[in-house]
Amino acid sequence: MLTRLTIGLLLTIPLLCLPKDACSGEVADRYLAMAMQGNLSNARSLFATAGHLDLVDRQLFENFERRFPTGSDDVEPSRHRSGDTPFEDEMIRLYEHYWRRSLLGQWNPDTGDQWLRQRVSGLVARRYPHIPITGHQDILGLAASKLSDSGLYASVTRTGALQDLLVWRTEERKEFSVELTDGGMALTTVMIDDLESQGWRDFATFGAAPTAGWADRDTVYCICWSYQTGSERFRVSFLKHEARHVRDYSLYPDLSAVKLEFRAKLTELAYAQSTMPNLIAGFRSNAADDVDSPHSRANLQVMQALALELNLPLQARAQELDPWPVVRHYDINSAARRILQRDSQQLMDNVRP
Repeated sequence: MLTRLTIGLLLTIPLLCLPKDACSGEVADRYLAMAMQGNLSNARSLFATAGHLDLVDRQLFENFERRFPTGSDDVEPSRHRSGDTPFEDEMIRLYEHYWRRSLLGQWNPDTGDQWLRQRVSGLVARRYPHIPITGHQDILGLAASKLSDSGLYASVTRTGALQDLLVWRTEERKEFSVELTDGGMALTTVMIDDLESQGWRDFATFGAAPTAGWADRDTVYCICWSYQTGSERFRVSFLKHEARHVRDYSLYPDLSAVKLEFRAKLTELAYAQSTMPNLIAGFRSNAADDVDSPHSRANLQVMQALALELNLPLQARAQELDPWPVVRHYDINSAARRILQRDSQQLMDNVRP
C-alpha cells in the first residue's frame, strides 16, 4: 500500500475542521479557540477561573485532565488499538507525547521537533536495523513510509507550529466535477476511513474539531465520516474549498499558506447558502493574527475584507446588535466573489512578464 508523504501544507496547508457544534459550552468555545491555534498553555487556568462549569464544560475538563495530567507522562493512548502493529502503535505514542508537551507550551517548536526526530529515528533503527539513517534524511517521512508494511496509509506534514501525523487503513478514489468562480474542473478525491491517528487537532480537541480533509497538488483527501456527501457542507466547504487549493497550486505555485486559505474561504462564502450562518460564525470566532495558524490569519483577513466590502463592523460594539446574523447570504455571496475576483486579477498582474 502507498504511504502519502504530504509536503508543506496538509491541505497541504492546515486543514478543514468540523464545526464547533460537536462541543458547545462557554468554556468549551474558548478552549476550542486555544486548541485550534495549537496553544493550550492557559487551558488549565481557563478551567480554574471559570467558576461554575455546565455539563459540557465539566466533561471537557475531565477529558483534559486525563489527557494532559499535571506532572505525569503516564497517559493512556488516545485510541485503543489492536496491538497487532507495534511499529504503528509506538510511532503514534511518540507523536502524542510530542503533541502533549508542545500544546501545553512545555517545549518550544525547535525543542519539540528535535525530540520527535530523535525518538522516531531510534524507533526506525530498532525496528529496521538494516536501513541506514543519515543526519540529512527526512526521518519522519521515512518512518511513515514503513507503515505501508502493515497495510497502512499515512500523511506527515507540519500543520501550524506542530508536526502532524494521520494514519488510516482504507481509502477509495472518486472523481467529482466542481464548479468554481473561474470555471469548472474535475477533482480526484480520496475518501479515507478507519483512522488510527487523525492529527494533533483531533488530539487537542478530543474529536470535536479534527482534520476533515486536505489537498496536495492534484488530489484531495476526505475523511469519510466528516461529511454527508450530498450535503451543502460537502459540496461547498470541502469540494469547492479544496478544488480552489488545487487550482491555485497550478496557477500560483508560490502562494503562502495564508493566501491559499484566504482564497479558499472566500470561495466557500461565494457559494454558501444554508451553511452561511455557521461559516460566518466559525470564521469570526477563530480569527486571529497568529503567525503559526494560517487558518486563523486567513479567517481574520477574510472577515476584514468582507466587513469593508459590506460596510459592516468586524465585531459589534457594546450595547449594539450584531449585524452579521441578519446579512442575507446572497449579499455575502456577491461580496465574496468581488473580493476573490479582485485578488485573482492582482495575482495575474503580478505573474505577467
